[in-house]
Amino acid sequence: MTRATVSPAPLPPATPKAAGRALWASVGALCLAAQGWVVAVWIAGGGLHAVPSSDLDLSDAPRVIGWAMQAAMAVLVLLVVLHAIRECLRARTVTAAAALAAGYLLAAWTDVLVNYARPAFVYNRSLINVATWGPAIPGWHSPQPQWQAEPILVVGFGFLTAAVLAQATAAAAAITLQRFRLRGPVPTYLTCALAGALIDTAVEILWIRSGAFAYPYAIREVSLFAGHWYQFPLTHPLLIGTTFIGPAALLLCRHRQGHLTILSPHPARHGMVTLLAGVGIVTAMILAFSAATVALSLHGGPPPPDLPSYLRLPTGGA
Repeated sequence: MTRATVSPAPLPPATPKAAGRALWASVGALCLAAQGWVVAVWIAGGGLHAVPSSDLDLSDAPRVIGWAMQAAMAVLVLLVVLHAIRECLRARTVTAAAALAAGYLLAAWTDVLVNYARPAFVYNRSLINVATWGPAIPGWHSPQPQWQAEPILVVGFGFLTAAVLAQATAAAAAITLQRFRLRGPVPTYLTCALAGALIDTAVEILWIRSGAFAYPYAIREVSLFAGHWYQFPLTHPLLIGTTFIGPAALLLCRHRQGHLTILSPHPARHGMVTLLAGVGIVTAMILAFSAATVALSLHGGPPPPDLPSYLRLPTGGA
């Protein structure tokens, strides 16, 4: 009696989506290597320390708001991570939303790129922070790096919050597309970009008024509340919608519509590839956003005269 043999199932043929996923995974791996190098140079150069905050003229109200904001973001991030893990376990692979969330979190090191040439974006120095790691990036030449704070909770959790905003944007875009019976990648992207810009405007204005950060070198002609410390450049939500959130929302929205994308769920053995692809895609989006932000900052300013001490670099300017 011969025992029947079962031949292994054939591997699925290579597809453009699979090739694209592998390419973006390679980009993601390079981005993680660059991150490791920057962090190592920064630490070796003695950059791992807090920016002094004893000189700040800060009342109790902003301090309470700052601590409450950091605590709320920590809770939000915990919920996002738990939800992502739950969805991955349910799907038995890395989902598109989880890959993008990991991409945003692991791309938080790029936050300093917007200040590549000048402090276009400054944080409240009273928050839990470390000195910027910008000087560890080749060519980074923003003035007074020793006074540029990077609030570790706000930066890391803020980037992960962008993943939540991308999902909210995709949901809003899906409803809009269905309402107006629009189809295709171009209408979907434009709708995602518009929804992302509107959501970002509402969220950021609240954050700015809380004293978390400021845009000292905003172009006043295209800013709300121009000339005040809480000015908000309208170019920012435009860039957020088109580069920082819009492309991620497009992938999620197309997935909701039943289309295969680079980050569509695949068998568990491809989970790490999908995760790295998410890192590569998000980092590329942020690099485009940062380059445009740096270019615009060169045409903005000067910093508002009423910029509070906790948002101002001590030796003048921003």
